[in-house]
Amino acid sequence: MYMEELAPEEFERINRFWYDTSWQIGFNWLYEAVGLKTAADNILTDYLTADERCYTLLSRDITEYSRALDDDINLRLHPVYLLLAGYALENIFKGIIICRAYLKNPQSIDKKNFGETNLAHHGLIGFVDGTKFLGETIDLGLKFNDEEREVMKTLDWVVTWGGRYPISKWYKSNDSQKKKKTSETYNFTDKSSIRNPLKSSYPIIECIYNRAVRELEDLSGQSKKNMVQDEEYEPGR
Repeated sequence: MYMEELAPEEFERINRFWYDTSWQIGFNWLYEAVGLKTAADNILTDYLTADERCYTLLSRDITEYSRALDDDINLRLHPVYLLLAGYALENIFKGIIICRAYLKNPQSIDKKNFGETNLAHHGLIGFVDGTKFLGETIDLGLKFNDEEREVMKTLDWVVTWGGRYPISKWYKSNDSQKKKKTSETYNFTDKSSIRNPLKSSYPIIECIYNRAVRELEDLSGQSKKNMVQDEEYEPGR
């Protein structure tokens, strides 16, 4: 039977069930993250290829080099790589928090709309040292060194606005800095920096991603096992 053949009330019941299970199960967040990271890696390959070609031109023909800077669209892909890599980590962090919340208190994962939770926004830094979620303080269970934290600070404002828009919602002045989160305010130096990448950040992003994936895989497996054992559990009930 196709969905359009269902009675309206049955369609609504199934639709609601899939909505609830889609955000409440860790493997779904992992699935999206892997797709985003794969796309990010493909884009990074295209960017690095263009960057190497451009660098070769610099030593041969300054005119061709200048033309390549203007015309080669792949040289603009670095912020897009950061954006998708940041989204991948954001999905994983949210999946970890949801799984840990369930394992800590299965009843905390209820029929609440995802948009009503404090996970329904873009960002990374707010999750790094633990966050409040559905009344519980949830820790990621991951430790980050200073280098990793600096990279995630960059990714935080990239996923908030820097990788998608030419400007932010707010201008970053001394006054606005006190009122708004740094990741939501404009800074020309920051915006320019992602167009001139520090390539040492690539292995750092890869390391964070791989550790976070292993953590979410483990927690998703634990959550799934507990859900199966709990005969009374029904996502979204």
